[in-house]
Amino acid sequence: MIDADDYLRTDFPDDYFYYIPWVMASEHRRQIHVGNMTYNDGEKVQIALQDDAMQSIANKVAMIANNDYKILIYNGLLDVIIPSSVTMNWINKLEWNYADQLRSAERIVWKVKEDDREVAGYLKQAHSFFLAWVRNAGHSVPSEQPRAAFDLIDRFISAT
Repeated sequence: MIDADDYLRTDFPDDYFYYIPWVMASEHRRQIHVGNMTYNDGEKVQIALQDDAMQSIANKVAMIANNDYKILIYNGLLDVIIPSSVTMNWINKLEWNYADQLRSAERIVWKVKEDDREVAGYLKQAHSFFLAWVRNAGHSVPSEQPRAAFDLIDRFISAT
């Protein structure tokens, strides 16, 4: 299988598919209430959602932001499917109450721990809108950089 999630990989890592034997085990199938349903690779779901894939949700995101709900959008900097430049182009066109503040906000260097040698990524924030770029990650940030992903989500949830 070809990996199209990350610029640096040509194949999916073996551990990407660790869950398949677990899902196929009869005791787990009972626990997750799937009975005898056939496990598939998600292609049927992908086909069913095809018409939704390229629909803009900009107005919904703007409405959420304008109602003071917190929003976190993040990208792996090695993402081939949704490159960070495409995300930023979309964000910069998004019209909401604090859009100008977000556009002009400083992009800061982010480390999980202050004394880490490795930079986890970069953060930007305006009002309740949080943006993050995660280094050394492609489309699957939580599996490629779990420590950074956990820290990012924890910071987002904990932010006031």
